[in-house]
Amino acid sequence: MNSTSIRQPAFCMPDTAYIEEPILSLDHSYCFEWTAASSIPLLPDNATTVLWNMEDRKLYLLSHNKKAFLVPDIGNRFWGLYIAPFYQCNATEAEWTAFMEAVSSGSSFAQRTALCRRTLTRQISIQRRHPLVCYSISQMERTKGKATVESIAEQFGYSTRQLERLFKEDFSYTPKQCNRYIRLLHAVSEMLNDPDAPIASKVEDWGYSDASHFQREFNSCVGMTPGKFLALLCA
Repeated sequence: MNSTSIRQPAFCMPDTAYIEEPILSLDHSYCFEWTAASSIPLLPDNATTVLWNMEDRKLYLLSHNKKAFLVPDIGNRFWGLYIAPFYQCNATEAEWTAFMEAVSSGSSFAQRTALCRRTLTRQISIQRRHPLVCYSISQMERTKGKATVESIAEQFGYSTRQLERLFKEDFSYTPKQCNRYIRLLHAVSEMLNDPDAPIASKVEDWGYSDASHFQREFNSCVGMTPGKFLALLCA
């Protein structure tokens, strides 16, 4: 199954301490450690991201966020999990807290990773989503969010309404919302690869009708202009 290799821009900033290892039992999922270098938002990405502040023993559960999340604990070290959007995590905040606290007791990143791999699916209920939902997400990621929901539905012999109903039954997002966040994450990644290029010259390649369309989508999801976001990451 195809999956985006895009990481949160906040993890890729210069001087940011970030390491990761795959969770072998779950496709395209990983555990990581990260020190928040500055106040950079985590973008919506359709996944379940679990952050544990190792200094303050505080949990942040980012499950299908529809808006960017601004991590408040600048300079603190986090142990985290990224569970790909192909999976549904059925766990309470208390269950996640107990799991993250137990795993973070390991004395090194390697030990914490080993603990996570051994115990995650025993202690947290994680189920693969409906096969057509998984395939739809994979197609969206393969095309960087530029495939239309209509074209994906046609591949299955479904109407758009039928695919939307399936997503609503199995996922907290509509297929259009899911596609929207994938397109934005890829656009931001490409924007960061060439921060000096005029955004207006790139937006059609990213799947937006024009610069105004991109600005609206960005502001709606991230809560700031693309220019301000670039200034934060490229300072």
